[in-house]
Amino acid sequence: MKNVLLLVLTITLIFGACKETPKDQNQQIIKVLRLRQPNKCPIYCPQTPHDITSFTEGLFFENGKLFEGTGSPQELSQTRSIAGPVDIKTGKIDVKVELDRTKFFGEGVCILNGKLYQLTYKNQLAFIYDATTFKSLGTFKYANAEGWGLTTDGKELIMSDGTDKLTFINPDNYNKTKELSIKANGNPVYYLNELEYVNGYIFANI
Repeated sequence: MKNVLLLVLTITLIFGACKETPKDQNQQIIKVLRLRQPNKCPIYCPQTPHDITSFTEGLFFENGKLFEGTGSPQELSQTRSIAGPVDIKTGKIDVKVELDRTKFFGEGVCILNGKLYQLTYKNQLAFIYDATTFKSLGTFKYANAEGWGLTTDGKELIMSDGTDKLTFINPDNYNKTKELSIKANGNPVYYLNELEYVNGYIFANI
């Protein structure tokens, strides 16, 4: 399996932070500004409205649609642990799945092989749904103490847990196949979150 490299970049999750809006959202779902910094690390600022009650934990594109997964901090009573496609004109999530916020805090989400996966923060549990009907297909346990970001290379699930490790998971039996330790200048890189797999690279927010 070819080596996977990690690019760490700062992602602005408050979508309304950009002053300008796309002239034609029908032509392009999300227009981003690529800003060059002295350290050559690009910053992407999505230009689309965002529901301020959504505590963003995961994002991904599927068949031209932007999906979002959210968490539900107890101190923010208006938040919910939900997931679904986003209406880019309003920033509202078309809720397809929802966890009991008194028991679970929703984390990273992704779709692989027709299934939607949703991590939880401290329950060591991932929820599985049919990606078309969003009917529950069960759960699986993972050994990581926490669940943070989630993505896929098209073959396996790849999750982060707040440490410097990325965990690869077989979607057939949900066993860990390997770990990838992330370093910068020889030092571990912690707090990897909101993972995206693009053309052999894993992008992460810290």
